[in-house]
Amino acid sequence: MSLKRSLLEEQSFTPPVFKEGVLIAKTPAEYETALGLRYITASYFQTKKIQRHIEKLTEYGLRHGYISREQKWLGYLFDQEIKEIWTPPLSIHWIHESIGYGAFAEKPIKKYRFIGEYVGLVRKKQKKIDEENAYTFEYTVGESLETAYTIDAKTSGNYIRFLNHKEKGNCDSLLIFHENQMRIIVRSNRDIAEGEQLTYDYGSEYWERREDYQEL
Repeated sequence: MSLKRSLLEEQSFTPPVFKEGVLIAKTPAEYETALGLRYITASYFQTKKIQRHIEKLTEYGLRHGYISREQKWLGYLFDQEIKEIWTPPLSIHWIHESIGYGAFAEKPIKKYRFIGEYVGLVRKKQKKIDEENAYTFEYTVGESLETAYTIDAKTSGNYIRFLNHKEKGNCDSLLIFHENQMRIIVRSNRDIAEGEQLTYDYGSEYWERREDYQEL
């Protein structure tokens, strides 16, 4: 057995959630009870029609060069982590009312390590609703082929939705191409110490539609 496969098998789990030092969730069922969150490990489409349309847009993007060589390479690089639903050693902790929860490293995490995939319901954008929803990520094909869709993790998602914003965070969000679809993953951009909060830059477009900017 390879070292990488052994690591993946050892660390695929649902991160525990603590509020004021008390464990409130450690299984998908407990996430739903305590947080009102349906815990999922992969994005899903609101309708078959949306799925088919995105598949056609992806085929178009491949034919016309919208999907970069780097995005394809990153999909190949993190293929096993995505398939095995690899989860780094982290836990979710309540911070305070204005921030909510945050994700913290339980053990040191190396630079350029796969942190996880941003997953949720893939649906049509709804401008008014999306302006008030802090858990959406625009679905694009490659860097520049915009679509009418978004990934909504407000009520269905995984631990990645708990990573908070920081302009110079210790992680980055990356758009990659894997198994004929675009995915958004988070990867560490430096070594992360035990007990350190995992953060990434949400980007200027996110804050343009919100007034509650708060830097950690």
